[in-house]
Amino acid sequence: MNSRLVRPGDDVATVVVDVEGTLDLAVLRQAADWLTERHGEPGAAAPVDVVDLRNLPPEERSAAAVDRLLERMWLPYDTATHPLVRLTALQVDEDWFAVLASVHRDRVDTRSLDILTEELWQAYGAFAADAPESLPAAAPAAGSQVGRPARPVHRIRTVSADLPGATAAGIHSMARAADVPCSAVAVAAVAVLLDRVDADAPTDRGREHVVDLVTDERPRPGLDRTVGPFEEALPVRVDLAGDPPFADVLDHIGKTLALGPGGEPPEEGRVTLRWRRELRLPRVPGLALDVLDLGVATSRSPLEFAFTEKESALGLTVGWREDVLGEDAADRMLDALRDVLANAVASPGEPVFRLLPQAGPSRAPSDLEARVAAVWAAELDVDVLDMDTDFFELGGNSFQGAAVIGRLRRELGIDLPLRHIFDQPATVARLAREIERIQRGQ
Repeated sequence: MNSRLVRPGDDVATVVVDVEGTLDLAVLRQAADWLTERHGEPGAAAPVDVVDLRNLPPEERSAAAVDRLLERMWLPYDTATHPLVRLTALQVDEDWFAVLASVHRDRVDTRSLDILTEELWQAYGAFAADAPESLPAAAPAAGSQVGRPARPVHRIRTVSADLPGATAAGIHSMARAADVPCSAVAVAAVAVLLDRVDADAPTDRGREHVVDLVTDERPRPGLDRTVGPFEEALPVRVDLAGDPPFADVLDHIGKTLALGPGGEPPEEGRVTLRWRRELRLPRVPGLALDVLDLGVATSRSPLEFAFTEKESALGLTVGWREDVLGEDAADRMLDALRDVLANAVASPGEPVFRLLPQAGPSRAPSDLEARVAAVWAAELDVDVLDMDTDFFELGGNSFQGAAVIGRLRRELGIDLPLRHIFDQPATVARLAREIERIQRGQ
């Protein structure tokens, strides 16, 4: 998808939930009505648009589903007339749906969308069980909310990975030892990466970089489950002059974050870093729910990094505007940031310019990798020769990814979560490692 500048009025945030099972659309509408009333719009209609693709040949539905979802993501959003959450239920098969939830970020922020999505499916489960009395009452009022300066909004593409478990644990340990939030480690690593990327020559390194940090934190206690436009960017200046140790950079950032928001506003063209919690969907009897990543979003920055705290992992996403960065460059940037973090965790006293190693040599595929590659090849109708090539670079889409996971579950007899092809680099090598871990019972 080509990037283009869109109006601030089109600043939407979206979540797509993959639904396996028989979805009752009437119950979904009940849940949507309850959600709208809970968050301050009593009596307001919360329509659910339905798109049925079952009239298409089965082999065409996956691609059509992605196209329809992307079209719905960018529909104009009227904050005066549209409900708090705009819902589209797309039916791919008798027991396969995708539900798109959209909000306008002038009304609620990204964390609020996660809350609304979690509560929507909690309500669906309650109404399906004929137990609406189990649902919570009206949400607490948001009160005064943070206003944001108008800035242009861009469509961006995204690529995601999960950090290795040792790196994720090391980030938390490093943050505790330095008495700083984990987001400080992320800011320091991004600054090191930007310094290397921006330098035309080694003599250009060691400059100051400014990263706009956005977190899930609410402005005051008691608002954790309250929705609203609370997001506020904190500009963090990172000076890498003199090749300081990573630990010293981290200490300086921690002191900056302790001071809280200052008077410096975010600027157009500056890099954004988001530190957020994972969207955790509730269990709904009869349905298997998972989040689909379509690899697109909107952002007020041309380059954005996101760290997502998951139950047992730490996710990393790079988002980029296509007139600023190419897909191959974004993939290399993602890998380089993983390297910076891994090396910083292992050697926090190391000078920052030594934290990016050279790539290692290629290797032959294992037997399991070859088997996974064969499943990919059958689904995508292409030859899969490189174990480190991304599934989506080969022409795959989210629904084909779901089909691959389903086939691997059947062929290998394992419970392979759908997220492993969406939340991490969708490579044969990575997927084979996850399968090995599951087979070992880890």
